[in-house]
Amino acid sequence: KKKKRIGITTRVIRPLAAAPATERSERVGEEAEKCPDVHFLLTHLCGISHRTWRTSHTIRSDAK
Repeated sequence: KKKKRIGITTRVIRPLAAAPATERSERVGEEAEKCPDVHFLLTHLCGISHRTWRTSHTIRSDAK
């Protein structure tokens, strides 16, 4: 009996060229950098939790 050989085909995929930066993409990038700072201020300094956490972990002050 002949042994079957498994052939492996490889293909090189070239990376896509980056799109030139536009005014909008630069503005979105700047806003994304500000977001963690705002999140830190709200959560750690003001005591306001993230909206997902707040809705699923409601703290009731009238508990007996």
